[in-house]
Amino acid sequence: MSDHQDRLKRLLDDLHKLEINTIEKPNLTATKMPAPILAVHDS
Repeated sequence: MSDHQDRLKRLLDDLHKLEINTIEKPNLTATKMPAPILAVHDS
């Protein structure tokens, strides 16, 4: 694999392991997260 592919794979692995704390409140809405590569691109 190229260096870029290795770095992307590590980034996606790290995102997969990311712990997210959720705050709930009345009338909270959400949508399903897109594919990881799209989520990283949109940020």
